[in-house]
Amino acid sequence: MHRLAHSLEETCHLCVLRGQEVVTLLSVSPGHEFRAHGWEGRGVPVHRTSAGRVLLMDATPDELHIRFPSGEFPPGEHNTPVRTVAELWAKISRAKEAGFAYVDEEFEPGLVGTSAPVRDFRGRVVAALNVSAPKERLGDNLVEAARETARATSAISELLGWLPRKLS
Repeated sequence: MHRLAHSLEETCHLCVLRGQEVVTLLSVSPGHEFRAHGWEGRGVPVHRTSAGRVLLMDATPDELHIRFPSGEFPPGEHNTPVRTVAELWAKISRAKEAGFAYVDEEFEPGLVGTSAPVRDFRGRVVAALNVSAPKERLGDNLVEAARETARATSAISELLGWLPRKLS
């Protein structure tokens, strides 16, 4: 996390899934003047965050409907394109294919973020690393930041015993 935060010069968060929320367990900052304070222990809606989409990568559509029985999400304070479980499933599917997820002002105006999965020895998603920052700083490099985040989570996952399948 420290290497990623310093490499991207942005705050990095370790997140887990709790019910219908993403909870930040730890935040690491690179030390510049902007620091995201107060995220540890705070829950935020799964459907509006890149971390939520990554943390649900192992879920099936049926499991999503069990977790979100109404099938719809409240509009919230900010306009998000994800209003239904079907729309969330589409975002999760794209994240699975890419190996990471990112959001562009879906959680909060002016904020962008990216996340990638941390996998255990079985290959199951157990956590997510998230990097989020003001759009003016990270927006132009969001996809590259996502790829770098995915490289970091791959290294962490390997330390946890996960060995990705290699194509022959």
